[in-house]
Amino acid sequence: MNKLLRILLVLFLAVAAATDLAAQFSGQIGAYDFLPQRVNANPALRPAGKVNVGIPFLSNVYLEHSNNWFRPSNFLSADAAGVVTIDNAAVLNGIDREVFTGFGTSLELLHVGIRKGDHYFNVRVSERFQGAFALPRDMMALGLYGNVGNNGFSDHTADLSNLRIDFMHFREYALGYSYAFSEKLTAGITLKYLYGMEALRTAESSLQLRTDPLTYEMSTTGALRINTSGAGLGEEEGDIRDDIGRYLFGLNNSGIGGDIGAVYRPLDKLTVEFSAFDFGFISWREDVANFGTSNAEFAYDGVDFSEFVFETGSAFDDGLQNEIDQIADRAEEAYNFEASHRAFRSAMFGMFRYAASYDLYETEKTSGRLWANYMHAVGHRNLPGRLAVGYSQRLWKFFQGGVHYSRQRGDGGFLGAGLTANAGPLQVFAMVENLNIARFSRYTFTDENDPDKENSIILPRNPNDIRIHFGLNLTFGRKSNDEAPGGEPML
Repeated sequence: MNKLLRILLVLFLAVAAATDLAAQFSGQIGAYDFLPQRVNANPALRPAGKVNVGIPFLSNVYLEHSNNWFRPSNFLSADAAGVVTIDNAAVLNGIDREVFTGFGTSLELLHVGIRKGDHYFNVRVSERFQGAFALPRDMMALGLYGNVGNNGFSDHTADLSNLRIDFMHFREYALGYSYAFSEKLTAGITLKYLYGMEALRTAESSLQLRTDPLTYEMSTTGALRINTSGAGLGEEEGDIRDDIGRYLFGLNNSGIGGDIGAVYRPLDKLTVEFSAFDFGFISWREDVANFGTSNAEFAYDGVDFSEFVFETGSAFDDGLQNEIDQIADRAEEAYNFEASHRAFRSAMFGMFRYAASYDLYETEKTSGRLWANYMHAVGHRNLPGRLAVGYSQRLWKFFQGGVHYSRQRGDGGFLGAGLTANAGPLQVFAMVENLNIARFSRYTFTDENDPDKENSIILPRNPNDIRIHFGLNLTFGRKSNDEAPGGEPML
């Protein structure tokens, strides 16, 4: 397989991963006092239990997906005959500069937390995937309108410079600590060692595609550079996953990261928070391959059918394949993709979180609280800022549940909910950030080859922000009081 085809294959796999499935938690997770995983939102937050142990591999399963364009209810419609059509203008209407798809998954392998007086220690190990894929708006317009006509391209040129992929699979080893300085102030920090396993990222992209207004010939210019690790394209032969022990523990891809946070109680019932989390980087040195060109000049004048247009069967197929192969060879020669094996570095998707809560009431067995938080990314402008406002209800030491409303750039807002339930030491929790994932629409359309036959497809109405948590923990000592602002007193 030549270099160009291998690069395109890697790009295709990355796009497929992004569309099938970017923060490590839901915005509401910090509002639940029983939950050991609230330290993910702010390392200064402490759970109500003195000893907290996650069930290995089940203590916190997290899935996240976000995008700024896929809203089937806005751009799919069916006429009286059942023919489904796509409203191209509606697809592009909500897109600014680019079509963005982000995803994140986290599987907590280990979680142990212990509170001793004013100190809280926790150790965590998680397997994590995070990624983002961005298509320039002009590329989406090319797919919907083609390269001619009413596409709005300036000077007949489609700007593809925002084409980006940023994907990482890594394991996170975290050591957290918080200290209650007083009844008003608690601060915390988490140090992380990051072990990289796979990476694919765009280091440079400035491609332009121009269509001649008279001949309709297309030409490309610009630069494109891609870095990979763990894709089987490095100097070593074979797949690094063939040696499972080396793959899981022996790769030379290391990084560091960390979280910091503080919780302050200026009034008896009011608590404010700040945290910065998921800051760090990984240096990739294993199975590294870099591909790129600084001069992507290529002219495409179409397929020459003259030599085989009157052929039939395999002769036509062979002629068409030969023409495509010639175009691919010309493109590879023109782009002159250079391959190297230099180590590179990729950053995590760091974020800031600001939060506040107000205790509405508290009785011997119940309490109610209003809360709000805002999170935004740092260094990744496409991850939208998220604002959430909610209410949580606690029933003694057995149950805490809540609902909230979230809103982010580019959508109309949505409802979410969560709960934690304790049966003795066993704790079960589940959280959904966007209840719209349960709302689907059915689209019925006729078969092009058989007008009397109908097919249907079911799609979620608004899947542009989905975050789901669920897990099992063992917690002990929930009857003890903790008057520090990072951990609310239990009844």
